[in-house]
Amino acid sequence: MYLQCNKHVPFEQCYDVLIDTINYVLDKRVWLNPESSLYGDKTAPDKAFHMVLKRQRSILLSNLTAFKRKTNFNTLSIDEIHEKYSDAAEGLFEIYSTSEHEWELVDFIKNHDPLEIIILDRICFGEWRTLKNIVKLIKNLDESYSEYYNISYGISPENYTKIITKIGEAKDSRLLSEIKKLLYILRKDYYK
Repeated sequence: MYLQCNKHVPFEQCYDVLIDTINYVLDKRVWLNPESSLYGDKTAPDKAFHMVLKRQRSILLSNLTAFKRKTNFNTLSIDEIHEKYSDAAEGLFEIYSTSEHEWELVDFIKNHDPLEIIILDRICFGEWRTLKNIVKLIKNLDESYSEYYNISYGISPENYTKIITKIGEAKDSRLLSEIKKLLYILRKDYYK
């Protein structure tokens, strides 16, 4: 595994993934479950190990890619900082507290209906790796976020409560299809 991704992943991370995989396989022991397709197979532990290791490797690489993407998006050019602020260190705090990109995203998000606002907010400002993670983030919203959505996007607390109630009742597959549909429409509008 390390030889396959040594350009991107340090040895220590590969080692951690290997240990996590071994612990996971030994903890689950799917070959002992009569309902498993690996039940009774003499090579089941090896098959389970290789399948989980392959999955963990793809998760590790996608996490690193997402982190790299996030880092590249948030990185500012040293020349740009120097042009804007010369040697004034105070300006750096201003950059990191309220970036222009965040305000542009908030303005963009405000132009959608409330459900789309919640989805887009979680996509832009939530910690996620896959679209299914966004579904979990949306499903985990509760009343404590009411004030945030009211201040940021103008969604009234009553309307917010109705939306999160509907989200809680919706199937994950339905929310996932809504997210995909919204992203498709946005991409189509962007490339017009």
